[in-house]
Amino acid sequence: MRSIIYSLFFVSTFAFAANPSDVFTFGSNSFKDGETLQMKHVFNSFGCSGKNLSPELHWSNPPSGTKSLALTVYDPDAP
Repeated sequence: MRSIIYSLFFVSTFAFAANPSDVFTFGSNSFKDGETLQMKHVFNSFGCSGKNLSPELHWSNPPSGTKSLALTVYDPDAP
C-alpha cells in the first residue's frame, strides 16, 4: 500500500506582529503535520485504492495582497 505524507511548511514573516491575532495561520482537521493521510484522502488509481476525497484545509489572516497559497506534498513512493 502506498502512503502519502502531507507536510505543511510555512515561514512566517509576521512573527513580530503587534497583535497575535494578525499572524497568518494554516491548518487542517483532516491530518497533522507529518502524519500519513487516511485512505479516504488517497488517490484511487495507479495502484492506490483510496476514495480520492480532498482533505479539509483552513487558513486565516493571509498577508495583505496575497493572491494565492501553495501546499507542498511529499509522496515517498513516487518515482
